[in-house]
Amino acid sequence: MNSYFGGFWRMDWGLGNPNKTGALIAILMIASWGLVSVRRWGFGTALSLFTVLGICLVHTFSRGGVIAACAGIGILLWRLPKPWPMSRIVAMAAAFWMIIGASIYLEAYDRYGQGIAQTDHSITNRLDIWKTAPRMMVDAPKGWGWGNSGHAYMEWYQPIDRSEEYRTLVSSHVTWLVEFGWPLRFFYLLGWGSALLLCWPGKNTLLNGIPLGIWVAFLVGALFSSVAESPWLWLAPIGALSLAIWRRNQVAEWPSTSGWTTVGLISLLIAGSLAAIGKVESGPQISGSSKAVRMGTENAKTTPWVLINSAVMGNFYGKTLRAALEDLPSIGVALDADELPSLKDRTIVLGGHLDAQAVNQLKLNSIRDAKAILLNPDFSPRELDLDPKKVAVSFGEFSQSSWIEDWKIFLGHPPVRMEGVGDFIPDWPRWVAKLRK
Repeated sequence: MNSYFGGFWRMDWGLGNPNKTGALIAILMIASWGLVSVRRWGFGTALSLFTVLGICLVHTFSRGGVIAACAGIGILLWRLPKPWPMSRIVAMAAAFWMIIGASIYLEAYDRYGQGIAQTDHSITNRLDIWKTAPRMMVDAPKGWGWGNSGHAYMEWYQPIDRSEEYRTLVSSHVTWLVEFGWPLRFFYLLGWGSALLLCWPGKNTLLNGIPLGIWVAFLVGALFSSVAESPWLWLAPIGALSLAIWRRNQVAEWPSTSGWTTVGLISLLIAGSLAAIGKVESGPQISGSSKAVRMGTENAKTTPWVLINSAVMGNFYGKTLRAALEDLPSIGVALDADELPSLKDRTIVLGGHLDAQAVNQLKLNSIRDAKAILLNPDFSPRELDLDPKKVAVSFGEFSQSSWIEDWKIFLGHPPVRMEGVGDFIPDWPRWVAKLRK
């Protein structure tokens, strides 16, 4: 689907996302200067390609892409051999003015000025998410699971009055650091640091400024959007890193031991800082993973647990629970029955239909010794080995379950009736708290 800004199409090169395209173009703009090593026509070709790519970058209206390109260009200006002939300086200045002219023609400056001259929700939403990331890391030491960061944020950290949906945390780095556990978080940081160190120009590897610029542009681009998930963006950086390593091998110039030590210490410092920041952030106490979360300070052995069924409890059960902290200040939720702790002497909440695997797991997990709260159970009482004296059952007024009479017979009295609801129960935590008493 095409996107537009100010009536202008945001170029995406078929990647389906202008921000990914912007990051890719930023990387290619830096990579184009590798042609300078070709004598005679190399500089002119590199400058022409750089200019065309710059105009394309403006056409994406990607702020992250522009910042990434500026970061990479800064590395080139800093590290490439000097002095430069005046003719080349004039030619480069002309190229920059052509890119600026394209920005003026497309009125892209309005896009780039958002968040500085005026409030921009795209930026403020990012900042709100990123401020929460350290706490998400601390709350899930083993990580929230691959591809689960956006959902975890919406469930357990997004302000209750907000409804924006997120697939990721709008930054490749932040997303993966939250989804990984602490060991992988450290090695992720170490990997980026190692790539930058290997590309760092040395006495005999001055042209490594180009690979370094490529990696810096990639690093910055992946900070502002979830762009690094695209394999296209990895091709140039991996190629540049390979060339940098090859060049180092040719001249036998490798990073010193102190260089590697510094990279390791910086990675450890960043990881430690994220942990420290996450520990001081406020909010309900949460201990999470990809399939189970416990919220609250109640004794872990007495905390009630819920086996989530979205048909009964909705897709945003975590947000619903946070809105009902007065009713249930401490609770655990699991997406799979095998994620539940021992149910002996606990309270377990079940809703809707149970598959055979869940039934078997619950039986193995001593469900008979637990107090069971059932919300719109869509299964027979005979499926679970339950003690009628420890079971509380409720059905919505408009529930479509065909087992209401069976549960009435099993209990010896009618189940609790929830007025005004059907199979889906919007305020199910309130009913859990009521039936738990």
